[in-house]
Amino acid sequence: MKRIILFTTVIGLTAMLPAFGDLIYSNATADSGVTAAYLLNYGNVVSDTFTVTNPATVSEVDLTVWTDPGDPLTNVDWSIGTAAYGSDVDSAVSAPVTTESVCGSCQYGEYDVDSVAITGLDVSLAAGTYYLTLQNGLTTSSGPLLFWDVSYGPSLASINGGGQIPSETFELYGEAPEPGTWMMVGSALLALGFRMRNKLLVTG
Repeated sequence: MKRIILFTTVIGLTAMLPAFGDLIYSNATADSGVTAAYLLNYGNVVSDTFTVTNPATVSEVDLTVWTDPGDPLTNVDWSIGTAAYGSDVDSAVSAPVTTESVCGSCQYGEYDVDSVAITGLDVSLAAGTYYLTLQNGLTTSSGPLLFWDVSYGPSLASINGGGQIPSETFELYGEAPEPGTWMMVGSALLALGFRMRNKLLVTG
């Protein structure tokens, strides 16, 4: 009976923990995918800020990009740093997965505006402000027409050689437990440990 109680207690505590895959940060707005975008080729590098209020581990970056019709994104250089265009936290060349097409015709003509996901990441962040930077995007045809969609959100974006630009469209997913959650779990486990110890002393 004691084992059943212990098992159900541990299961209950586990259920209190946050699920992996939480939305950590969103820079998507109603303007995403319909107004403008910035080129990620020909030496152009675009960097945009994001802030996490608690420690977090990023496992996925979702982006909105514009490409020529039927010519999806295949590779892009990304980095996360503590300064614009920085890579002191992490960086890699990734092959994003196109998840859906947002629209086929936008303000500047015919483009596929795609939602893409860079997955399999393991980027640990302390609370603070960081920069997500993209460059050297390639499409199926290795063509240069690849653009990062503008969101006109609250973040501070810039392009190398061109200064500040409107913010870009992206979201970060991963694990971002609330400090209060860990305190509750820790307190509960501590109380359970004292209770089991006392029982052992009494029955011993």
